Amino acid sequence: MIFSFQRIKRVSFFICLFLLFVFMLSQLLQLFSYFFPIRSPYQEPFGNAVKVSTMESQQNFIRDSTWLDRLLVFYWIGE
Repeated sequence: MIFSFQRIKRVSFFICLFLLFVFMLSQLLQLFSYFFPIRSPYQEPFGNAVKVSTMESQQNFIRDSTWLDRLLVFYWIGE
């Protein structure tokens, strides 16, 4: 088996460049994740945000409504 040093040099250069670009891409994505953190969808609102629905308001609606009101809401929401 004949080993060509020129070919080994090209393949090793390609592998080194590939690893360098993968490392740079991972660092870029890590930088983006630092500036744009992922927020939990179940996180309580903060600041001037107002929570739209609570379990108390849903329970009051269910207790005070008739079956026809609930059926209309069911079809209105589309669930």
